[in-house]
Amino acid sequence: MQWTAFGFGAGEKIGITGFSGGGNLCYAFLAREPGQVRFAAPACANFLGQGFSRAKPVTGGGPPIHLMTGAQDKHRRFTHGNKNSPGIEPQTDRAVEALKRPGFANLKRTMLPGKGHGTLAPEVWAFADTVPR
Repeated sequence: MQWTAFGFGAGEKIGITGFSGGGNLCYAFLAREPGQVRFAAPACANFLGQGFSRAKPVTGGGPPIHLMTGAQDKHRRFTHGNKNSPGIEPQTDRAVEALKRPGFANLKRTMLPGKGHGTLAPEVWAFADTVPR
């Protein structure tokens, strides 16, 4: 699939992020279309593993990926306080493992002090600015 077909003058690759439940879309797109991604920045992102059973192999380590979480995230250890539902940190652990299997190697993981469960937009944009065009 060629994403430039939308006719908006976009480049051939996109930057993608996903906050909370939107992290599932971010991770699934990475797994299914790694060649279309310039960078990815999941932010306090859930990870349920969708798309990884059919993940495409990645060459050259794949695009840069910066997984960001907040040290003050109320869902850090457990989702909604439910001890039977792993929170953002254990889900991010699983995401890192899943990303490595098809060959993603350009991974960075940061827990941001003082940040809660949020989009981390300034940090996502700062990361995007470091990625070569």
